[in-house]
Amino acid sequence: MVLSFNAIILALLTLYVIWMAWSEHQKETASTATLTPDQRKRFDAAYVFAQPASEYDADLQPHAAIAQRARIRKAIAIVLLIAVAFLILYRGL
Repeated sequence: MVLSFNAIILALLTLYVIWMAWSEHQKETASTATLTPDQRKRFDAAYVFAQPASEYDADLQPHAAIAQRARIRKAIAIVLLIAVAFLILYRGL
């Protein structure tokens, strides 16, 4: 079996997307660990996807910036991985 150049590039980009999502998840988890239970509850109650970090309380803004970036990048990674799956299923390598 011979893999084409495009298949190799697709595999490398897929690995990069998985690594990106995993590393962003790790950053968000580390940031969440620094919050008190009260801060975590307030953040979860106030969280809105794509809301700027400046709209959160001052003590939540650093975590909000990290969480917002991580959640957006994880959503993008999911969309890209679904696109890769459809590409492989319907077109092949």
